[in-house]
Parts: sequence; structure tokens; C-alpha cells
Amino acid sequence: MPPLDPEASPYIDLLFEAGPVQSGGMGASALSWGELESWLRLSRHRLSVWELRLIRRLSISFAAAQHEMRAEAARAPWPELDEAAKAEHAQQVDAALATVLSAMAARG
Repeated sequence: MPPLDPEASPYIDLLFEAGPVQSGGMGASALSWGELESWLRLSRHRLSVWELRLIRRLSISFAAAQHEMRAEAARAPWPELDEAAKAEHAQQVDAALATVLSAMAARG
């Protein structure tokens, strides 16, 4: 899996602490607001409304991806790069980093 944005990591951790899904009649489903409220009360986390909405949205996405991954022909949700694509990507990252460092050096 590709690395996560550092700002996203705590919310992914909270998602997995809370669930990330609940059992439903047709398999796994997203965490309900009631499940989130119970988890929040029992865990004693203090989260804002937008953070709870984010965790719920992550749960919805997780449940949907889990359902899609059950298909026999399912592929990883991130692109697989061949060696040439990896080398090209590394060159692009190197060039972008050199540009940023040059600009920082020019500013002093």
C-alpha cells in the first residue's frame, strides 16, 4: 500500500480502533452513527463533529472497498508500477525536490 499522508494517519488509526466496519445482514457495512457514538463514549475520545464525519466516511469507503475486493478479478486499489514507471517516477520526484531546494537556496 502506498504511504499515507501524515495528517491522515491518526484518523486511520481511529477508524481501526472503532471498527472499521460492523456486521450487517448482507455482510460488513459502514459503522452506524450509533456504533460511533457508543465507541466515542466508551473510548472517551474527544472528537469534533467533522472528525466523526470523516471517520464515518472512511468506514463507508472501507466497507465499499471490502465488498469490491471480494470479486474474483479484483485488483489492488493502487496502481502497480513496472520498473520503467518506477524509475520515471523517481526521476520526477528528484527533479521536483531539486527545484524546491534550489528555490530555497536562492531565498537564502
